[in-house]
Amino acid sequence: MTVSTQAQQRQAAPAPADTDTDTDTDTVWDRLADAANPAHYRPKRQNGLIWRELRSARGEEYVVVQNPDAATYRKITMAEFYLFELMDGSRSVQDLVVAYMMKYHRFALPLVLRLVRNLKVGQMLTDPPRFVFGPLGEQLRHRPVSSFATGFAKSFVRREFPLHGLDGLVGRAYDRGVWVLFTRPAKIVMFAVAVLGVPLLAWSLSSSASGLADQSLVVTVPTLYGCLLVVAVLHELAHAFAAKSYGRVVRRGGLSIFYGSPGMFVDTQDMWMEPRGPRMVSAWAGPFSGFVLAGLSGIVLVATPDAPWAAVVAIFGTAALAVNLAQLTPLIQLDGYYMLMDWLELPNLRARALGFVRGELAGKVRRRERFDRTERVLTIFGLAAAAYTGYVLVLAAGFAWVRAKTMVSDAVAVPSLGRVLAATVVLLLTLPLLYVLGQRLWRGGSSLVVASRRLRRLAAERRYRERVAVLANVPPVADLGKAYVQWMARRTTEKVFRAGTMVVAPDEVAEVFCLVLSGEAEVVESGANAGTGPGAGSALPTLGPGDYFPPPGLPRSPLTVRALTDVHVLRLAGADFSDRLAPLLARRAENDTRADERAELEGFALFDGLRTRDKDTLLAHLRARSCVDGEVVVAEGDPGSAFYLVRSGAVTLTQTCADGPPRTLGAGDFFGESALLHDEPHAATATSVGGTRLWELDRTTFDDVVCRYFGLSHAVRASAEADEAARAAEALAGTVAGRWLEIEVGDPAPEFTLDTVSGPSPVSLSDYRGQVVMLWFSRGYNCPFCREYMARLAPAVGDFERAGVQILQLAPNLVDSAREFWRDKDLPFPFLCDPEKSAYRLCGLQDIGAGEAQRNSVRGFTRAFTTGQGRTTMHALWLDVVNPSIGERLGHHTMTAMQQGVFLVGPDGVLRRKYVFGPLDEPPSNTELLEAAVELGSIELATTQLEAGS
Repeated sequence: MTVSTQAQQRQAAPAPADTDTDTDTDTVWDRLADAANPAHYRPKRQNGLIWRELRSARGEEYVVVQNPDAATYRKITMAEFYLFELMDGSRSVQDLVVAYMMKYHRFALPLVLRLVRNLKVGQMLTDPPRFVFGPLGEQLRHRPVSSFATGFAKSFVRREFPLHGLDGLVGRAYDRGVWVLFTRPAKIVMFAVAVLGVPLLAWSLSSSASGLADQSLVVTVPTLYGCLLVVAVLHELAHAFAAKSYGRVVRRGGLSIFYGSPGMFVDTQDMWMEPRGPRMVSAWAGPFSGFVLAGLSGIVLVATPDAPWAAVVAIFGTAALAVNLAQLTPLIQLDGYYMLMDWLELPNLRARALGFVRGELAGKVRRRERFDRTERVLTIFGLAAAAYTGYVLVLAAGFAWVRAKTMVSDAVAVPSLGRVLAATVVLLLTLPLLYVLGQRLWRGGSSLVVASRRLRRLAAERRYRERVAVLANVPPVADLGKAYVQWMARRTTEKVFRAGTMVVAPDEVAEVFCLVLSGEAEVVESGANAGTGPGAGSALPTLGPGDYFPPPGLPRSPLTVRALTDVHVLRLAGADFSDRLAPLLARRAENDTRADERAELEGFALFDGLRTRDKDTLLAHLRARSCVDGEVVVAEGDPGSAFYLVRSGAVTLTQTCADGPPRTLGAGDFFGESALLHDEPHAATATSVGGTRLWELDRTTFDDVVCRYFGLSHAVRASAEADEAARAAEALAGTVAGRWLEIEVGDPAPEFTLDTVSGPSPVSLSDYRGQVVMLWFSRGYNCPFCREYMARLAPAVGDFERAGVQILQLAPNLVDSAREFWRDKDLPFPFLCDPEKSAYRLCGLQDIGAGEAQRNSVRGFTRAFTTGQGRTTMHALWLDVVNPSIGERLGHHTMTAMQQGVFLVGPDGVLRRKYVFGPLDEPPSNTELLEAAVELGSIELATTQLEAGS
């Protein structure tokens, strides 16, 4: 740390050239505008300023600037000190902003203006501050009673009667012997006296050994006030001598009134020129002196309990201990407050904290902004200080009122001129205080009422904005437009339903809209005993956060919604829903359903030549059917009664007497046409794989609409014949291609639709029809071996793309947890989530069993913690296991070990290469896979030649 004066300055930036362009032609208005422009103001430092560079406990450098003549101090940062050194009167505020920008590369006009204002108020600049609005407000105030009462109340809280010129007297006393008390041996002795003597004083008082209880009030009260005076004098002298021990100035001291109590003070603000440690020592010196005096009193009382002065010593020790314990209170301007302020290194802590609580706190809470360290301290201290100050004021006013009432009642009961005069004086002193206190309590109560109304209004606005944000993410509502979203946000009500209670009754279904904010509820098809217990009715979809009722596609039978857990919902009921919203939602749902079905129909090449009107006609005759895994759609030998279109999922066709693997159909395929065209039984059994959605067209409609009206009988027949020819060609190609083709290779790849990490819409294998697709069936992001293979595969993505290969990674992870895991990472290729492992089963990958799963877990953890992936693996397992499906996910990790596989699917959707390996076996290398992708070209060529030859 260094101390500098005006004669010791750093090398400042060169003063800018004089750019004044004022001429004699400038009018008075031009000069007035120039003078009123803060950017043209040229600040100049006062002569004789002193500053000192210090460092905070957190290592931040700062400077304290002092004006010795005005006894003012300002704490500024090093960046502000750079500007302070440039303030020699030759540079304007605009020049200072430019200089700051050139040095710190930041535009800081507000900082410069704030620094100039701060220095001017602290009388650090040559032109003095001019306070206009304060005196003007005093002159305009026409409330003499209120002004008198307010002034009296301020004097009651704090008023000083100073004596100047004490520094010389204190300095001489310090130099002539007091300095001995600040040596190390003296400090150790005083500390021992305080530590040993204070408990002895407490013991002596509790045992009444001092005879204090035997003294009359005539002796006790004057003695107590005398002891308090001596304690106060010694307390303040301790502060003054502590400041002198560091060479600082004690400018003034004297008497004071603090919250209605008389006291003394000394001005030790010159300690701001010292670092935090000496400042805290100076503040601690006062209470420490009191504890030493109390300790001395305790030792004397124990040593001479029967001495005639024992009562006086007991009173003195009690006064010293009580006064200095009270001085440690940190919430008002006592020594504890100054120690706390120095420890936190926040000057003017109380004023700043109360100002922050009155001004900025409500705005930050309303905007939900984060609080930094200083703002947290100001908030906590400001609220605590305000509450404590109110408590002290009420306590003091109550004490004054009780004393006044007692004196008045005594004066009335016993006629005495002295008592009457005393009561009158007390009333004159108390009533203004009570008037101001009542006025402030009234204003405070009014402010609280206004604040509560404002908070309720802000809370309502916040709830409205939250409802708008939630409803804007509900597709059918958001599609209605912003005006409808805002209307619903105002008309909906929030309600919480306990688990097991009815959220929507059967008679409310037609006139209520519910949006689930949190919790889960089930939709139940009501029967005669619906809603009477957990088993009543048949369960339909489960509603979770973000779901709404009634969702599209539910049956029209009576329904009820029952809470599975505590459910928080938004409800729109009555005419608002049935007359205004329900028709719009129904129309929207119908249009969306028709648009989705029309889009699905676009995926069938058979109907490419139909017009939109014709497709709508066909959709009116199609009947939707959903099949579960393993369900037989038609059996071999059944009579041909319907034509089937595969909308999603997969269907396998098997024949009892046919060699080779079963044929798999996916989305966009159809079957059953041969039985209808040739009027013969079905030649194969069609079985659903996973969840399959179909369209059925009965024989009559197939003949009338498809064959006759649309004229597609030739196209259907040609497609069936081409399909049979393609199957034969694929089988022949399999015998030519060699070792690469196993028995499954050559079949159409099973169709699947899965959610992805990168996009909101699911992805199907058919989306990539027309290009080579590499399917990597992995163990998921929680497997360290898979993450390593992913890292090896990523650099070769460009080579695969140039070879026309699209890589898709499949993983048995939940999509939400996968999105959270990959949230801040760039994926080299799409990551598809298959937590049910349905695509794995479609492709023939097997579960090896629980024993292998446990061995794999041990190997995986060993690999993770030996390669620095332990934390990542634990985070991945946490995301994948700890969720609403924790039981199922835990079983997945501990009881199953799925095979891995890499499948190459050709542009035509046919499986061309297949690599199957164990859960932790080494996958094929990048080179091997690239060579296989290139070799696909020759296989496609061979197949084309075989088809041409046939």
